[in-house]
Amino acid sequence: MTGDDTGAVFLWDPVRGGKVDEDGAEHDQPVLAVAVSPDNRTLATASTYDTIHLRRLLTGP
Repeated sequence: MTGDDTGAVFLWDPVRGGKVDEDGAEHDQPVLAVAVSPDNRTLATASTYDTIHLRRLLTGP
C-alpha cells in the first residue's frame, strides 16, 4: 500500500508488480501514513489535518 501527495491510496500486487486497486478520492490532502491490521482485513490511512480513514479489504479469492 502506498499513498501520494494528491491523497490517492494505491494497493499493489507484490508478485505481479502492478496496481491491484486505486482509490483516487481517499483523502483530499497528502497521505502521510498507511497501515494494515494484523488480520489483513483493514487498511488505515492518515493525511494532513489529522484525517484518518479506515477501509475494509477484500479477502479470499
